[in-house]
Amino acid sequence: MGAWLARYVADPVDEPGDTLVGLAVDGKTMRGSRTDGTAVHLLAAALHACQAVIAQRQIAAKSNEISAFAPLLNQIDLRGVVVNADAMHTQRAHASTSSPLAATTSWS
Repeated sequence: MGAWLARYVADPVDEPGDTLVGLAVDGKTMRGSRTDGTAVHLLAAALHACQAVIAQRQIAAKSNEISAFAPLLNQIDLRGVVVNADAMHTQRAHASTSSPLAATTSWS
């Protein structure tokens, strides 16, 4: 399993050619997780090529995906990556030039 995952998590800059890696970011509420009136909500980053979740964060109660977006992506090497996310993530803070993510990532 480790070798299989390493193949997809390898640094795309080291691979030959101009290959870009697709990464989808989306949030989901876990069905059946409601115990005290609130359900568990997760924000996950999945690779397009293999549909594998490579990073995930639980969204705090009374919060939303926007505040968890940057911490989720900070766990991932984003060089050569195209990030796809919901329209709610079209925040200036997520794509500003001062962000370390903006210099190495194409947003779509």
